[in-house]
Amino acid sequence: RGVRAMPTTGRRGGETIAAAVIFAVTLSVYVALLPPSILPGDSGELIAASRTLSIAHTPGSPLYLMIGRIFSSALPVGSVAYRYNLLSALFASAAAALLYRVLRNVGVRRFIAAGVVLALALREAYWLQAVEAEVYAMGALLAVLLFHIALAARKWGDRAFLLFAFTGGLAVSHHTALIYAVIAALLVMFLYSRYRPRPGPLALGVFMLLLGASVWIYIPVRAGRHPPLTWGDTDTLTGFISHVLGRRYGWRLKPPDAGARLADVARFIRMIGSEVGWPLASLALAALIGAVRKWRLVLPLACLLVFYAGHSALYRTHDIEGHVIPALIALGVLSGLGAEAVASRLGRTWRWGPTAVAVGVAAVFAVQVPALRPRGDEWLAHDFALAVVRSAEEGCGPRPVIMATGEFVGLPLLYMALVEGCDVVAFAPGTSDPSVIGATGPVESLEEALAVAGRTYGTSSIAVLAGGKAAAMGGSDRICGLVYTLETPPGRCRSPRDYPVRGVGGEMRDYYSRVLSAEYLLHLARWDMGRGEADSARAVLERLVPLVEDDAHTNVEASRLYFELGDAGRAEDLLRVAVAAEPDYFYAHFALANVYSMDGRHEEAISEYERALVGNPDPGVVLVDMGNAYRAMGDYARSVEYYEKALALDEAGLAANLGMGTTLEAMGKTAEALAHYDRALEADPTYAPAVHAKAALLMRLGRNEESARLLEAALTSGADDPLLLSDMGLYYLRTARLDSAVVYLEKALEAAPTLLTARGNLAVAYERKGMRAKAAEHYR
Repeated sequence: RGVRAMPTTGRRGGETIAAAVIFAVTLSVYVALLPPSILPGDSGELIAASRTLSIAHTPGSPLYLMIGRIFSSALPVGSVAYRYNLLSALFASAAAALLYRVLRNVGVRRFIAAGVVLALALREAYWLQAVEAEVYAMGALLAVLLFHIALAARKWGDRAFLLFAFTGGLAVSHHTALIYAVIAALLVMFLYSRYRPRPGPLALGVFMLLLGASVWIYIPVRAGRHPPLTWGDTDTLTGFISHVLGRRYGWRLKPPDAGARLADVARFIRMIGSEVGWPLASLALAALIGAVRKWRLVLPLACLLVFYAGHSALYRTHDIEGHVIPALIALGVLSGLGAEAVASRLGRTWRWGPTAVAVGVAAVFAVQVPALRPRGDEWLAHDFALAVVRSAEEGCGPRPVIMATGEFVGLPLLYMALVEGCDVVAFAPGTSDPSVIGATGPVESLEEALAVAGRTYGTSSIAVLAGGKAAAMGGSDRICGLVYTLETPPGRCRSPRDYPVRGVGGEMRDYYSRVLSAEYLLHLARWDMGRGEADSARAVLERLVPLVEDDAHTNVEASRLYFELGDAGRAEDLLRVAVAAEPDYFYAHFALANVYSMDGRHEEAISEYERALVGNPDPGVVLVDMGNAYRAMGDYARSVEYYEKALALDEAGLAANLGMGTTLEAMGKTAEALAHYDRALEADPTYAPAVHAKAALLMRLGRNEESARLLEAALTSGADDPLLLSDMGLYYLRTARLDSAVVYLEKALEAAPTLLTARGNLAVAYERKGMRAKAAEHYR
């Protein structure tokens, strides 16, 4: 249909040989750097999902799972994880070879094209993705393939368009962020290749697009067979659509704050420039500035950069470097165009100008080679997961049930349990199929999972991975190596340090490596604190802090431990670091607000609570605490306003009803206050704070016997609650039964020696008994 022939760029055989050399060189480097096992992050979960033909995290990446299963089964070399790492290396090398062909097809000289590709392929941002079992190397190959097909439309017309549509469907089903690459490549096809589809090929192209995207059908089909990993109810239409669209991670969308989002765009520009290096970035900028002659090609590439800048600004994720790999590809093409433009201009006045540019680009590649070295965390995830398994076996006996809590801490364990054949039952709430622990319906929370697994296997068989809360089962949790257990006898568990974990806190170039190291160190600090070794715990925390300056969650957890150590100032410092690292992370603002509130700085607390409400998927607790802060300031009207907002979300909310009752009581509205206390107790008759508040109010109203009946009923299920014991002591003190008052008040002080109301009332009781010396001691 009149399409123009592609420009001659040399003999086809020579181009194939050059591309093959690039493939061989990059693959050799990647294999030399290839980790022997799983890496921190999504690696363990993706391999486990692929090997068991399960469901991976959103958007599912079914094509990767199926290819990985075939490749790892056909090539019995090294560990299973090694084979998946090798698969990424093959994808990344193929992408580099194909990128060379793209550069040649747009008129870049052979040696310049080769130099640019090798310089980009050996940048750390690229090769780190090339040696890990992740979806991003395959995404890079699909993105380059889209541009290659778009350029081929000049020669192949409709056939290229149909192939492009099919590949676009595959790309979007692989990772939804590749939609930007599809759009940019389509612009290249329309603007640069000047292809315009007729109605017939256009309709057939839509069919081919859907055919490519049809691999998504894998998700509901496999979910219906109940594989070990299902990520919710992906066997239903609603669950499937929710999974593909990533609604589970909706909280990661950043709020519409223009100033903050522009700052994010600026950070993206700095990040992307740093990742390709200033020589290539400078050449890309030259291409953008001098885009007059090739604007039809430069414009789509610039659009792709804008798309990913917006993606980075709107979506909160720590593996954003992987998401924006196609942006690196675009910069690579722009760098080649920029180098070619410089070479052409120099060639007009200097015979050796093009050669000098080629040598300069080759030098950029050459200087990077000595800096290449292994990641430094090759065994971190493997050793951590193995230590978890050994800890659970020692604490719970054969075939323990391990609750794999934590978004990334538990993923290596899934690999060990489902792929390496460790004899454990690993369950991740919301990720694993509920039938793994004997459940017949959805299990989303740790508390539910512990209850179900306890009935199926017995509580003595259950361990909770570091970072979890085994006490949610109702028992006292005990650190047992790298896990928490419920019923392990004292003395049976070893120290977490007894299990070797290589690479902790070493050369951490990867976010997930630093987070996993930090989780391990947090666990060590908890162990030391449990043994009363405060100085050792502080030393561990000080080792942890430099690893996670960019991670708000870990800083919040570390601040909690500093609070327990009595260092409120250091805790506040870490929360400030958390807020600075992730300004849109609502929980960091919430934790900082609580610090201010405990310190009596209520206006500062309210300011942070307001930030904690932005984008928060569960704002109820924040609204309650805002009501508490306004009540502490004496602003009862505003306090009631926020409690009402919280009750509108959950009218049976315990904390909201308690706060509303307390505020109404302070306003003199005792009948309304009692009504809200009753609502809280209807929802949970054992809710001690509401029992305490209602019993105290009844006593102030002179309804002592009614208060006593309430307290007696509550103490049958919470016999060691110091507040309720203190209230019961106060009742006996008010009714002049001094011996009983002393008994209950002393029990309260045994449970909570710093409870001043119990101490003061006990002094009064002793004084009334005539025991003045004893009374004076308690007054002091």
